[in-house]
Amino acid sequence: MADETLAHGEPLPGDPGAGATGRRVGPYLLLRRLGEGGMGEVWLAEQTEPIRRMVAVKLIKAGMDTRRVVARFEAERQALALMEHPAIARVLDGGSTPEGRPYFVMEVVEGEPLLQYCDGHRLGTRQRLELFVEVCEGVQHAHQKAIIHRDLKPGNVLVVTVDGRPRPRIIDFGIAKAIGRRLGENGPETEFGAPLGTPGYMSPEQADPAGVDVDTRADLYSLGVVLYELLTGTLPSATPNVPSARLRSPSLPRAVRGDLDAIVMKAIERDRDHRYPSVADLAADVGRALRNEPVQARRAGALYRARKYVRRHRAGVAVGAALALALPAFTIALGFQVRRVSLERDRANREAAASARIAAFLSGIFKVSDPGEARGNSITAREVLDRASAEIGTGLGEDRELQARLQGTMGSIYADLGLHAAARPLLEQALATRQRLLGPDARDTIDSRLAWSDLLYREGRFREAEAFDRETVERARRSLGPSHPRTLAAMDSRAMNVMFEGRYPEAEAMFREVLELAERAHGPEAPVTLESGLDLAVVLSKQGRFAESAALRSGVLEAYKLKYGPDHPKTMAAQNHLAGDLYIQEKFAEAEALHVQSLEAMRRVYGPEHPLTLEVMMNLANARAGQKRYAEAEKLNLEVLAIERRARGPGGRVVGIALYNLVCEAALQHHRDDAIRYLSEGAEVGLPEEIVRNIERDSDLESIRGDPAFEALVARMKAGLGG
Repeated sequence: MADETLAHGEPLPGDPGAGATGRRVGPYLLLRRLGEGGMGEVWLAEQTEPIRRMVAVKLIKAGMDTRRVVARFEAERQALALMEHPAIARVLDGGSTPEGRPYFVMEVVEGEPLLQYCDGHRLGTRQRLELFVEVCEGVQHAHQKAIIHRDLKPGNVLVVTVDGRPRPRIIDFGIAKAIGRRLGENGPETEFGAPLGTPGYMSPEQADPAGVDVDTRADLYSLGVVLYELLTGTLPSATPNVPSARLRSPSLPRAVRGDLDAIVMKAIERDRDHRYPSVADLAADVGRALRNEPVQARRAGALYRARKYVRRHRAGVAVGAALALALPAFTIALGFQVRRVSLERDRANREAAASARIAAFLSGIFKVSDPGEARGNSITAREVLDRASAEIGTGLGEDRELQARLQGTMGSIYADLGLHAAARPLLEQALATRQRLLGPDARDTIDSRLAWSDLLYREGRFREAEAFDRETVERARRSLGPSHPRTLAAMDSRAMNVMFEGRYPEAEAMFREVLELAERAHGPEAPVTLESGLDLAVVLSKQGRFAESAALRSGVLEAYKLKYGPDHPKTMAAQNHLAGDLYIQEKFAEAEALHVQSLEAMRRVYGPEHPLTLEVMMNLANARAGQKRYAEAEKLNLEVLAIERRARGPGGRVVGIALYNLVCEAALQHHRDDAIRYLSEGAEVGLPEEIVRNIERDSDLESIRGDPAFEALVARMKAGLGG
C-alpha cells in the first residue's frame, strides 16, 4: 500500500468507478479525496446515520471478489473491534458500493506521516525514540488480540498533536489481512495481486515467494526498519550497516549509539528466531537505552554494566571511579575485558565471512531459476533444493565445517517436507563431520544429533531414536548444562520416543522433569516450556486423563495464539491436539470443527502432501467415523493412502495409520472382506509396532476378532516384529 496522508483533498473525479463530489456510499457522504494507495483511495466522508460524524472511507480498487472480501472483512472486523488503544486508529465499519467496490470506514486522523512529522518538527533522537516506543505499544496491543498489521511503515503511522505533545496513530490495522490471504498462505501477494506489504519494510519471510508462514515477528522486523530510518533518514540495505555509521545526530552519546546499533540490528535480523521474541521486548530495550540501563540486545559484561551505572549516577560514583582507576586490580580487569571483546570481534568476523560464503553459494544455486539459466523451462522449488544439496560438497571448497552446516539445514528442510530418504544422507554426513571436526559434545554436534533423532522419530523408529537420545542427553548435560534449551530438547525427544514405545508412566515422569526445568530456567511463556507442556498433555491423554490433558492444551493454545497468531504452525498443532482430546471424550462434532479449521490451514501452510496435513486428514476422518459417517471417513483415509504412496512410497507410519483406520471402519460396519483386505495390505508393507499392539486390543475390531484370516494376519505381523 502506498502512503496515504490526510492533509490535502481534491474533488472526486467524474468517472463511474470513482464517483463524483457528494456521492453517497451507504450512510457515508463522500466529500473529498484524502489520498490514493496501491489498494484504493481514502476519502473524507460524513456519516449521516445512525449518528453524524466525520470519518475516513477507504474504497478498495474495482475488480476484486467483493463477496469473498466482505465476508472475510466481517470476520476480521470482530477481531478489530477488540482493539482499543490510543496509538491505533480504529476501523469502524465496512461494506461494498453499488458498483461492487469494497470499502472500509476508519476514524479520521488529521496528522502527518511519522518521518515527515519528525523531520518537519526537528525532533531530536530522544523524542523520536519516545514516539517510537508508543508505536510499539500500539502494535503489541494488536498482537495480544491476535492481529498482525503486515504493512508497518512511516506512512502508516500518522502523528497528531495532543495537549502540545506528538502522539502516533497507526492506520490500516487488519485491512491487509481482511482483503488478502490469511497469514501463511502462499507468499506475500494477495489473491488479487497486490503485495501485502511495502518493499523495504517487509520482513524476509513475508517477501519469500516460497510461502513461509508469517507471525508477529514480521511486524517486529518492519518496526526495526522504521527505527533505522528514524535514526538515519535512510532504509537499511540488503546487508545493512549499523545505524551509528549513518546517524544524523552527532550529539548522541557514544554508549547509546552502541545500544541502538544492537537494538536495531537485532530487530532486523533476517532469521526471525534471532529477533526479539515480541514487540514489547523491542520497546523495553529502547526504553533501557533511553534510561542508560543495560540493553538485552548486547552482551552485558562487567565493564558494560559498570559504564551504564556510571552514566545513571555520575555524581555519586565520581570519587569512587577515580580511586578505582588507580587500583592495579582494575587495570587487570580492564585488560581481561579488552581481550574478551577482541575474541568476540574475531568470532563475529569469522561468522560474517562464513555467512558471506553461504550467501554466495546460494546465489549461484538460485540462478537456476533465472529465465536465462533455465532456458524457458519451469523450475520447481524442489529442483532448486535438490541442486543445492548435490553441490554442497563442491560449492564451498574445502570448508568442511561450513558444508556440515548447510547439510544439516538442507536435511532438516527435507525432513520437514516429509522427504525422509533425501534428508537421511545429508543429516548423517553433517553429524559425522561435526563429530570429527568439533567433537561429540560441541553445541553444533548436539544440534546434528537432535536433527538425526527427529528423523528417526518421523520414520517411526522409536526404539532406535530413544537409545540415541539417551546419549545425546548425557552429552548435552555435560557440555551445555542441565537447563540449556538443547539439553531440554534432547530430554523431550527421548520422552516422546519412550511414549511411542508404550511406556506411558515413564514418559510422563520424563516430560514433567523437562517442564519443571524449563519453567524454572526460562519462564512459563518460553517456547521450550510451552512445547514440553503440550507433550506432557499427549502422554496424559494416552493414559485416559483427558481433563488434565485438555487443561494443559487449552492453556498452551491460548498462549500460542497471543504469541504467534492463529495460523502459526505451533498454534495449529496445539489446536489439532485439543481436538484429539475432544474426540476421545466422544465430542465428535466439536473435534470435527477444529480439524476442519486445522486442515485448511495445514494445506495452505504445508501443502496437501505434507505428513502433518495427512495426519489432520486422518484425524478428521476419525471424527466423522465417530458420528457414523463411515463413507466420508473411508474416502478421506483412501485419499491419504493415495497421497502418501505417491509422495513417499508404499509403506511407513502414515500408510500404517490410514490402513488401520480403514480396518476399524470396515469392522464397525461388519464389512468383513474389506477389513481383511486392508489388514492384508498392512501386513504386506509391515505396520509399526504401536499399530500392531492396537489391533490386538482395539474394541472396534470385535466383529472380526477370532476370524481365522484375521488371526493369521495378526500373527504374521507380530512375527515380523520379532514377538
